[in-house]
Amino acid sequence: MSSIRTKPEWRRGHAGEVKVARFLRDRGHFVVMVKDGAIAPAMVGSTDTIVLPDLLVSKDGVTKFCEVKSQTPSFTRRHGRYEVAINAGAMRQYRRCESVTGLLVYLAFVIDDDIRFTSLSAESEHRGDYHWFAVGELSTL
Repeated sequence: MSSIRTKPEWRRGHAGEVKVARFLRDRGHFVVMVKDGAIAPAMVGSTDTIVLPDLLVSKDGVTKFCEVKSQTPSFTRRHGRYEVAINAGAMRQYRRCESVTGLLVYLAFVIDDDIRFTSLSAESEHRGDYHWFAVGELSTL
């Protein structure tokens, strides 16, 4: 049985997490890589469990979470634009994380050599099992 760490998807995702962590540190943030290996960390309460985003980031007295997604954008003819997506179930977990912790959760999309950011409250379109974000509307910091 092979380890998940040998799978190309995991390696790409982990490389994206390291890249975003380095990017943020280089801009004065302190970063905790929340995930330890291949298992997504979680907060456990008496009645439920909440999956945590990949990074905990602090600067100037402000702390927030950041979930990293390494993706190739999809062009949608319907909207005539490139889009990236996050699974709707994950989006629910991260919104619950915001609610319980009081810390904002940001999404970082690693697209080739570029990193784009958005908040969970940014406009997205829920289609099927995913929330879709227009690449052109994501921030580069």
